[in-house]
Amino acid sequence: MKRRAFVITGTLAAASAVPLFLPHPKLLADELGDLKLEEAVPNEFGTWRRVSNQQPFILPDDQATLLKRIYTDNLSLTYENERSEVVMLTLAYGRKQTDSVSVHHPEVCYSAQGFSVTKVEYEELILEGKPLPVRKLTARLSERVEPITYWVTIGEMVASSKNQERIIRAKYKYTGFVPDGLLVRVSNIVSVQGRAADLIHLDFILGLYKVLPPRVRNRFFGIGR
Repeated sequence: MKRRAFVITGTLAAASAVPLFLPHPKLLADELGDLKLEEAVPNEFGTWRRVSNQQPFILPDDQATLLKRIYTDNLSLTYENERSEVVMLTLAYGRKQTDSVSVHHPEVCYSAQGFSVTKVEYEELILEGKPLPVRKLTARLSERVEPITYWVTIGEMVASSKNQERIIRAKYKYTGFVPDGLLVRVSNIVSVQGRAADLIHLDFILGLYKVLPPRVRNRFFGIGR
C-alpha cells in the first residue's frame, strides 16, 4: 500500500461531510492486512526476553465484555532484561475505528478497575532522532504502583491526543477508508517512581522499535518513524 499524505483543511465537520459523496468506505485493515499481535512481537530483542506474566489484573465482567466489543485482538506480555528489570507490554488492536467504537485509554480503563490515576502527562520520546508522542501516567491500587507509558496508532498515524484520533479517523474517511487502531502500553510495577521507570520504558520501547520490520513498525509507531 502506498503511503498516504493527508492535508487537514477546514473543520472536522467539513471533513466528515465530504465522504457522503464517496463510495462506501472500506476497512483499511483489509488493504494493510490484519495485525496479528502474537506474530508481530518477538520473544527476545536487545537485552529483553519474554518471561511469565507478572501480577496480571483480572478485569470485571462488564469491562471484559466492553473490551471484546472494541478490540479484535489483545496481548499481554512480560519481559525482563539482564539487570532483572521487568516490563509489561500490553497491546490492544481493533480493526475498525469509528467515533462510536475506538480504543479505550488506560486512564479510563484503570480508573474503572479501581485504580487511582495521577500524573497524566504528554511527552515526546526520541527514537533514533524521530519523535514519538506518548502519554504517561501512574496508576495505584493498594500497594501496587504502576508507571505507564502508552500511545495510540490509527491506521499508520500516531495520535498525540483524543482530538487528533478523531482528526485522523476523519482524514482516513475522506479517502474512503475506515482505519484500524492499536494501543501500545508499556508499564512496570515499582516501589520507587521517577526517572528510573522512564528510562526503563524508553530502553524497552527503543529496543522494540529497532527490531520490528518496516511494515509492522508502521503499524506500531506510524509512518515516518
